[in-house]
Amino acid sequence: MHNPRFDFINNDEVLDTLQQLVKEGKIRSFAMALGPDIGWLEEGLDAMNHEPIAIQIIYNLLEQEPSKFLFEKSEKTSTGLIARVPHASGIMDGTFTKERKFEKSDHRSHRKQKWMESGLQAREDLDFLYKDNERTIGQAAILFSLAVKNICTVLPNFTTHEEIDEFSKASELSPLSDDDLNKIEDLWDNSHSDILSQPFSNYLKIFQSLAKFLDQVYVVHDLFPDFHNIFYCYHYLPVQKVGSNLNHQDLEMLYLPALKDLSFQLYHSMI
Repeated sequence: MHNPRFDFINNDEVLDTLQQLVKEGKIRSFAMALGPDIGWLEEGLDAMNHEPIAIQIIYNLLEQEPSKFLFEKSEKTSTGLIARVPHASGIMDGTFTKERKFEKSDHRSHRKQKWMESGLQAREDLDFLYKDNERTIGQAAILFSLAVKNICTVLPNFTTHEEIDEFSKASELSPLSDDDLNKIEDLWDNSHSDILSQPFSNYLKIFQSLAKFLDQVYVVHDLFPDFHNIFYCYHYLPVQKVGSNLNHQDLEMLYLPALKDLSFQLYHSMI
């Protein structure tokens, strides 16, 4: 299923048909590709309730969120993940430079130049992965995606035989070390997630800000059912249980306006 929305993901007729085709041996399996761009966290979480063999996502050194929030459920549901664009439109295979501009006919032209240049800045921070090392920058990028347990394979873009040879050899190399992965995580948390921010990419920071505003109130979906579908925010809040002196009605009066305001701001940051 290519870029499915909720009306397809939860369509019984579609799912029953796919499952029947598997039983009849007409197809081996079915999967879902999230997209067309980054985001679609809710669709991914919901899709895994329907037992696809895999979900295709965008996950690379420069675009780690929101796909990283799919990993836990992927393990719990034994859903494989396929990571596409591991090289972030040529930044992480070394083919993109500051002087390069994509032609309008190139699908990568949708990328904002400012974001691409920020990607070059982030690439400099990541040179420990490939300088003075057995791997190339393109191979390091692939190994990063493959470091996630449930990511089964990657779908890199290539235009030459040399790139095919280079990228395929990544599977013969040693995986990234724990030290490498810890450095990458630290860079993402403290720098890269900010300079590489784009619509749909910074859920965690938004909800951490909300948690501060709510004074770390414990938000559960039976308290705010209307917000059950706003990016599963209650999964990511650093929370404490509510004191017994406040009932649900009190909390709704105090905090529901703040949640509504946040959803409004979040919506406008995406369009």
